[in-house]
Order: sequence, then structure tokens, then C-alpha cells
Amino acid sequence: MPHNKSTKADDQRREARFGARPLTPKLEKMARLPASLNNINKNLP
Repeated sequence: MPHNKSTKADDQRREARFGARPLTPKLEKMARLPASLNNINKNLP
């Protein structure tokens, strides 16, 4: 009977792949859109 449980190394690799990627602010989009909509500041990171 096969044993299909993932190993710790597999779990860490999977988590690293789905980790947060650094995002740069899109300045041209921020300039086009209003800074506040319903009193919620959309330009905060």
C-alpha cells in the first residue's frame, strides 16, 4: 500500500512557492484613481 504523506521538505517548498511576492506601487495607476473612496484610503500599502 503506498504511503502518500508529504514530507517536511515538500511542505516548506510548497509554502515558499505561494509566499508573498514583493509588490511595487503602481504610481501611474495611483495618479489616475482617487485617493479616497467612501473614506477608505486606497493608496496605503
